[in-house]
Amino acid sequence: MQPLEQPLEQLRTHTRHLHETLDAEISKHDLTTLYGYKRFLMMHACILPKLELWLLEQPAFHAIPNATSRLRALCVEEDLKAMEPFDGKDEVVDLGSADFFFLQNDASVVGISYVLEGSRLGGAFLSKKLKKENPELPTSFLEHGMGEPYWKTFKGWVSSLDMTGHDVREAIISAQDVFFVYLAAIGQDRCRHAQ
Repeated sequence: MQPLEQPLEQLRTHTRHLHETLDAEISKHDLTTLYGYKRFLMMHACILPKLELWLLEQPAFHAIPNATSRLRALCVEEDLKAMEPFDGKDEVVDLGSADFFFLQNDASVVGISYVLEGSRLGGAFLSKKLKKENPELPTSFLEHGMGEPYWKTFKGWVSSLDMTGHDVREAIISAQDVFFVYLAAIGQDRCRHAQ
């Protein structure tokens, strides 16, 4: 009998296809261009604040090392404001509470945090690319936590949890639902009003 996959491995396995789909959707517009990068930031701006606000209300989230230092919604707002002189100001669309039905329990904290911490890793890669190809674009969101062991300590926290099979399934579902919300937002340009 093969040993059961650890929670993080199961999360990775069961969200990989959604992660790849989201990456492909985001990449339809070059992220090193003003339009492509702003589209990317607007996507985060209409989702990340709601996720982080909910996480802050969950005791389980505060058990993650340096939990509040991980929050990045204000960085997205800061970067969008810095871009206003180049591209004007867009209003962030409120997706509505119905889109965030998966905000439920401690297992949801694990799944949602997994997606957010994973996006930080991708952000560091994108930041280097922007610095090289379009250094005028603001990158406080992408560079947040750079040099900090956030991924390592997050993995350590998840590994320390006594998660049942049901807990892991709930975490996976929540992680998948985060990707679905991002896909709905970026795919339909729901986070940016037409100019």
